[in-house]
Amino acid sequence: MKKIFTLAAFALIFAAACNQVQVSGDLLGIELTNKENPNHTNKVKNISPPAEQITLNGLDLAEAGTRVSRFLQNKNSSDAVTNIWFSKAYIDSIHTLLKAEKLKKNVDGIRIYFAKNSDNRNSVVIVSTIEGDPNPAADSKHYHTDYFDHDSPFLHSNEAAVKEAYNNDTSTGALLYGPDPCAGHNCTVGIYNFIPCTLAYRYTKLFSKPLMDATSVWYGIKLLDHLVAELDSATKQGKVNVGIRLYFTKPNTHYGFIVVTTENIKGINRDYFDCYAPFTELEKEGVKGQFGKFIVFDKGEECPINCKGATWQ
Repeated sequence: MKKIFTLAAFALIFAAACNQVQVSGDLLGIELTNKENPNHTNKVKNISPPAEQITLNGLDLAEAGTRVSRFLQNKNSSDAVTNIWFSKAYIDSIHTLLKAEKLKKNVDGIRIYFAKNSDNRNSVVIVSTIEGDPNPAADSKHYHTDYFDHDSPFLHSNEAAVKEAYNNDTSTGALLYGPDPCAGHNCTVGIYNFIPCTLAYRYTKLFSKPLMDATSVWYGIKLLDHLVAELDSATKQGKVNVGIRLYFTKPNTHYGFIVVTTENIKGINRDYFDCYAPFTELEKEGVKGQFGKFIVFDKGEECPINCKGATWQ
């Protein structure tokens, strides 16, 4: 289920039988100069290399398919608990990338697939989506189609790689594994992707090692908007090296994820459950509701319920 969630330029020289033509400049407006007639220049516009097929956690399409296929072949959880931490730099970079791509295509969110690494332990594959066909039964009223064509050096960085943890020791900062951490916090906001901390705590406790019956969960791009607003505000108000933790959970229906915001305390990425973004900043981007009073994000759309457009099912 759901939780709480530049370009390189180069020069080439081509040798022709009669004339040499030098190609230089950036890839969006290349200038061609005939060396025998240096006063004559041709502008070639809108030339760009084919976009790379890559996931939002830095996997090429073949490797991503291999990891998801391992899960589809054995849906039993490898461990009794699993969580994955992402930095603010990751959230900011993915948010900026998708917002830029939204200017050219109808980007509507991300899909997180259950996956397994080469050692068959739990992991995820994260992909971007565009709005698909109408689906009146879905909360979003649409299906969502995966796409993988991105031009972003960030996706090749260590920051983009997932960092799994399989330890339920709360000393690692994953507080939903310990005693109830939800009392005494100050967040009271009704947003579509927010659920009460108490529900998040219960769902996380319900996760175990049996067969997981979902294959992926989709989240709208507004979830990233909310997370960016919250992490920016928390940083401005003194939180250090903030980020998010993605928990594997078992809600009332299908298996899924819960996203909790984190701060770094003495080198530990520790969950926090307060709101730092002004409610108006969050509410103007979201759907108002009464989902409780702690900053925990959920409300995604799972496959097998809303699967059309998913690459792997």
